[in-house]
Formats: sequence, C-alpha cells, structure tokens
Amino acid sequence: MSLELFLSQISSINKKYREIYRFSGENFNIFNLLNLSADEISHSKIIATLLNPGGMHENGNKFLRLFLECIEISDFSIDNVITETEKFIGFVSEDYKSGGRIDITLTNNKNQQIFIENKIYANDQWNQLLRYNKYNPKAHLLYLTLFGSEPSEGSFGQEKPEYKKISYKEHIINWLELCKKESINNPLLRETLTQYIILVKHLTGQEREKEMQKEYLDVILKDVENISAAFVVFQNFNDMKLQILKDKFVPLISDLAKRLNLEIDLSLDGCFSSYWGFSLFKQEWKNFKIDFEFEGSNLQNLYYGCCGTGMSKELDEYLRGLNYRKTKPWPLYQYMDQYRYWNKDFYLDLYSNTHNITNAFECKIKEMLLIAENWDGVL
Repeated sequence: MSLELFLSQISSINKKYREIYRFSGENFNIFNLLNLSADEISHSKIIATLLNPGGMHENGNKFLRLFLECIEISDFSIDNVITETEKFIGFVSEDYKSGGRIDITLTNNKNQQIFIENKIYANDQWNQLLRYNKYNPKAHLLYLTLFGSEPSEGSFGQEKPEYKKISYKEHIINWLELCKKESINNPLLRETLTQYIILVKHLTGQEREKEMQKEYLDVILKDVENISAAFVVFQNFNDMKLQILKDKFVPLISDLAKRLNLEIDLSLDGCFSSYWGFSLFKQEWKNFKIDFEFEGSNLQNLYYGCCGTGMSKELDEYLRGLNYRKTKPWPLYQYMDQYRYWNKDFYLDLYSNTHNITNAFECKIKEMLLIAENWDGVL
C-alpha cells in the first residue's frame, strides 16, 4: 500500500470519530472550554474541592472516604479534615531542602497530613518531594501523574523519602466513578463529574480514544507495507512539525512583532528541548525583554513574562496582586491560558485558525508592553 493510501485510511478513521464526538456532544466540555484541561492548579482545585468534607458537593466526608479506599490509606482519620491547595511552606532555601508550595494538603484534627504532588505535564522541581517530606516526615506523600510515572531523581536528591505513586488513569478515574454513583440524586453534580471523567479519560487515552487507537492499529498492523509506512511517518514526525513551524508560526509571530514595533530573537534550533523559547524587545530597552519559554520538552507548558532588572517595589507589589509568578531569572511570568501545549490542535490552527493564534500572542505581548511602560530604567 502506498504511503498516500495509508494516510487516507487513517484520515477516514479520524473523520469518523470526529462525527461521533460531534453527535455525542463530548466535544463540548466545560473544562476544555475554559482552557483548564491540562492546567495542574485547576485539577488540584477540583480534586481538593471534592475531598473537602465541607465542600460545595454537600456530601460530607463520603468522597474523602472513597478516595482513601481507592489509594489504600487506612490510618488517616476523616474527622474535621481541612483541604488546601498551593499550601505555602516557606520560601525555597538556597540548598533547595526546604520551602515551596504543596499542590494539595489534607490535615485532620489529629494533625495527620496527606500531601499530594500533582503532575500533568510539568517537570519536577529540584528536591521537590524531599522538601515536602522534611516539612512533615510523618505525612503521607502522594505523587499523582497521568499514568503513575516515577518522579525524577532530581525531585528528592540523595535523600529519597517514602512516597506512593497514584495515577489519574487508575486511582482518580475509579474514585470519580464512585463519587458519581454517590451523586445520583444531585443531577448538576453528577453531570459535572461526568464531564470531568470524560476529560481525564481523554488525557489518559481511555474510552473512545482507546477505540480509535485500536482502529488505527488495525490499519497499521494489517500488513508489512502499512507497518513500513507507519515507521516512515513516525521517523519524519518532528521534521513535519518543524517545517510547519518554519512555514507558519515563524512568519506569523515575526509579522506580529513588526506590527507592534518590536524586534524578535527566534531560532528553531533545539526547539523540542526543555526551556526553548523566543524573545521580543526594542533596541532602546535597557535590562528588559519579553520572553516566551516552554517548561517541558516537545513544546509543552508555555509561559510568558519578562526578564529584566529595575522593577520598583510599588510595581512588584501591584503585580503580585494580579497573581503573576516570580522566580530568580523571571521577575514575573504566567502560563499561557491558550496554546500552553503545542499539540495537534495548535498545528491545525496554524493552517485553519491563524487569527486565533495571532490574537492569543498579541494579547500577552501587549500585556507585557503595558508593564514595560511602568518599569523603571527600561529606556
């Protein structure tokens, strides 16, 4: 079978499932609509709200009890439990052995604690699990990922604390299904849980995604010619993405920079590595530039912000109030609310919805330009 015919068969399967999604209504998901599908903080808030006995779900500690059963923790009292997200445990020390923010914290009236480190696509921070363990060595430490992955060695250094791996694919899905059964008399809560379950199944390649993948595999494994064609596609996949970026994204962002009277520093060399990015600036700016950078490899987890020195105390306090993040090299940054992850939809939009991409980046650049106007010593 020719490569063109092979791709035609794959395309037919893709079109079929697009129609299925359209008729089933699964494409309309409030979490996707709000760009929350891969946002870890949003997932943490949803999970913490369901675990909170005093939460809006009005089910007391039922959901918490079911969660503990799913993750097989039996020595944690569910009386008077308080849930917190992004719990601040101090500024990160210079040796990275204390401080940080814990994604989800459960604390009961016996001062027992459960810490949940929630990872969707973001990389581990240095000594992250070690710092949480040192904050309370007796706490249950859970490492939650899409598929139950191991944390990187850098997340605990040479002192490896005890932790338990849990996954969205198994533990969270099973727990949500049980919560849904408990919500049979609350249709709004039940339907919200249904939408969240669909989202998590999408992120972990289950249900209809799995059916579609099986049909793809049936075509690929049909004969040796199709297997050969699949390898050809796979071997050229990054080259295809790179060519799309050269042909579509580079001209788009360059034209936008020109329209906003900015210069751009952009090279696609190493663009699939972690911390690849590009900068926009003006020649007359001193100690200031606008940056876009990916936290993860393969163009995942894009944030934007500015790098520079000379921010006044008043501006710093004002921007903190707007929930900007801050690190040593980045006086302020924030994750993109749209096109944070450059997956299939981003590349398709480069062909069919360039206005949307242009608008998304233009809004963020103009946001940084407003900050530049109030930044001491830019000019």
